[in-house]
Amino acid sequence: MAVQGRRAGCWVWVGIAVLVLAQLVVRGVVAGRGFFYWDDFLLIEHAFAEPLWSADLLLTSHDGHVMPGAFALTWLVTAISPMNWSVAVGALLVMQLAASLAVARLLVALLGVRPAVLIPLTFYLFSPLTLPAFAWWAAAINALPLQFALAWVSADALAYLRTGRRRYVISAALVFAGGLAFFEKAVVVAPVAFGITVLAVHVCAHRAPREQEFDRDPRATDRARGGGADSDQARGGGADNDQARGGGADTNAHAAASRAPTSVGRNRSVGSKSPERPEARSRFPAVREVARDGIILWTTLAAITLAWAAFYFAVVQRPDGLSRPGQPLALLRGAFADALVPALFGGPWGWERWQPATPWAAPPTFAVVASAVLLIAVIVATIRTRERVGAVWACFAAYVVVALLPVMILRDGPETVAFLGQSMRYFADVGVIAAAALALILAAPRRLAAPRRLAALRRTAAPRLAAPRRTAALSRLAAPRRTAPPGRLAAPPRTADHAPSDATNDANGQPAHTTTPTDASDKHPNKQRESTGNLAPQTPKGDPVQRNATRTPKGEPAQRNAPRTSKGELAQRNAPRTSKVELAHRSAARAPKAKLAQRNAPRTPKGAPSQRNPPRARVIQTAVTVTYLASALLTTATFTTSWSPSPARTYVTEFRAQLPLDAPLLPQAVPWNVLAPLAFPRNYTDHFFAPIAPDAFTTSTPQLRMLNDDGRVVDAELWWNRAITPGPDPNCGYRVTGQTGALLPLNGPMQVRDWTTQLNYLADEATTVAVSFDGGEETQVDLQPGLNSRYVRIFGGGSALHVRPLDPTQSICVGVGPVGVVAHK
Repeated sequence: MAVQGRRAGCWVWVGIAVLVLAQLVVRGVVAGRGFFYWDDFLLIEHAFAEPLWSADLLLTSHDGHVMPGAFALTWLVTAISPMNWSVAVGALLVMQLAASLAVARLLVALLGVRPAVLIPLTFYLFSPLTLPAFAWWAAAINALPLQFALAWVSADALAYLRTGRRRYVISAALVFAGGLAFFEKAVVVAPVAFGITVLAVHVCAHRAPREQEFDRDPRATDRARGGGADSDQARGGGADNDQARGGGADTNAHAAASRAPTSVGRNRSVGSKSPERPEARSRFPAVREVARDGIILWTTLAAITLAWAAFYFAVVQRPDGLSRPGQPLALLRGAFADALVPALFGGPWGWERWQPATPWAAPPTFAVVASAVLLIAVIVATIRTRERVGAVWACFAAYVVVALLPVMILRDGPETVAFLGQSMRYFADVGVIAAAALALILAAPRRLAAPRRLAALRRTAAPRLAAPRRTAALSRLAAPRRTAPPGRLAAPPRTADHAPSDATNDANGQPAHTTTPTDASDKHPNKQRESTGNLAPQTPKGDPVQRNATRTPKGEPAQRNAPRTSKGELAQRNAPRTSKVELAHRSAARAPKAKLAQRNAPRTPKGAPSQRNPPRARVIQTAVTVTYLASALLTTATFTTSWSPSPARTYVTEFRAQLPLDAPLLPQAVPWNVLAPLAFPRNYTDHFFAPIAPDAFTTSTPQLRMLNDDGRVVDAELWWNRAITPGPDPNCGYRVTGQTGALLPLNGPMQVRDWTTQLNYLADEATTVAVSFDGGEETQVDLQPGLNSRYVRIFGGGSALHVRPLDPTQSICVGVGPVGVVAHK
């Protein structure tokens, strides 16, 4: 049985590895079909412009986010290969692998290494809730570290309360601080870890030890199974062998210690009161117990939270456009009905997208209704069939509301569309919470049948060793004893006056008891044989040996047919009459390790459902898991189809293929479906392409060309929106010299924006001039000797241009030319 248990555990680990690898393959396909989007280019441009350890990089407030870790990771990816999506995909998959392994660790901590852990793990790995945030770089560098921190710190909290080891406090503190460095929403990590731990204690408070695998201490397990440092005492060997096997006052205490249930704190079991210190009656005993036993962990996490809050509010800037929620009811309806509820069942199965927005969930109406009905049915069914899961559902619903509040406060406004909540990138962390909630529901004990429930609870509440369940080992102890072979005398029956000796053990590890005959029958075994009719000792009525002993056929000599009896069996036969409790203790001490947990479990009342999953339940769970997996993969496929069209990928790829350029280009705005004008001036090509072509764009060029919407370099022309009027000198036009230069009037006013002018000039030698609107920002232009034209990008507005040489001794002539916008031919 122990070998089979280890093999089953190995298969579970194999299943976990296969599922994680399958998720990486699926997510790799999704990421490979995508590209950088919107905020990604802003982060890349900012990371390229600043050194890694610069305060301007790490302490920047980006749209209300303070995320030095995210900026550092973006800087690293940009330093390896700027705007290389393959490198970014590799980083995304590494972060996803870390998050998946952390969630697997948490689920194993909650459910143990058993096949049931694969159900919530499959839910998380392929959940559409985490898909949109994963596919977008700017969202993934926030969401994936948050998911990792949620799972890791929660598992550390369970491990710390189980073992009391300080290394789990250090691990949780470091991961928590790291999560805050990537996303300020990680402040929920500490409350979530506390809540999961409390729910684990609350839900699993009355489970049998074999069910409480979510936080089993290996050292306690070895002691319970007879291994480790206390193996001799647990198996009845060593100095304390007679106490472990020979009954007495210490038998119950030693057996109870060797089968101690899983511990929440030091010397404390899950969901139970401390044996050393009686617990006062509390309305929320799990909360009080977890808070008390993990006080060091919770205090550490609270101190980190306060320190981060002070840092955050000192750095953060109020996002532009922050206003009151514009349409909160529409946002809530779309987020819950169209996004969250269908996603719990693998939906939404359909997506819509308007460029340049991200895809949003658009499930069919009948699917929305069916998902809502199914969710209600699942909630009712789990509450009716599982103990104490109502608190799990309540906490899950509360977290969903809390997760949506920042969106309503910081993102919703009069100009915000209701589809914002349907993008589902704000629900990525809900995938971890939902998986943990599912694991807690699966870990909860099944409800007993109503007629048998009261009796079962009474038996469970009573001391477990006072009414042991009849097991295979107990049956072996009660099996018929073999009689002595011919010519050998049977040992006399034990009496209360004969105390066992503590000095020796027999060859089988059993206590070898010696006795002194006290009556005639003891001195003359032949007389005893005649009186008893066989060689078996007399046993009281109702003794397990007498009940299970085989009867010798009438008239057949028992001694002639009796097999040879060993010394160990003779010693066992001579043992005093034992009670059922002592027999249970002895069977537990000599039983195989794999059966200890099963033997210690309370007996399931007749007619009540078994705690182990029956075959029918396993088939149902497997069918539901496979159906969910198929549904989630369908949603993933439709999302990939909607997400894969990327104008930015085409634009960047085409431009990169033409580098290097033979002449620089003037800065221009990138297409609106690549980066909207709201990002001005970072939506201009000199900022946008700075990481891959820092010298490809300049404010002046001798050849007028531009990029089209596909990123290809094409010839361009300058429109005559306005023109420089003819100058006063017919041979020179406008003579520009001295420190003040010259004012070039236009044939009409121009509004403030970026414009391009064609500067037709004659210079005696190379020089540099400054060009601007009158009173506006100057643009420096390098001029070559001779008669030439130079296209200059200037920003501003007015009715005249101002040109001045940087060297007052230089003199140039400027003629008529257009001022307007550039368009490709």
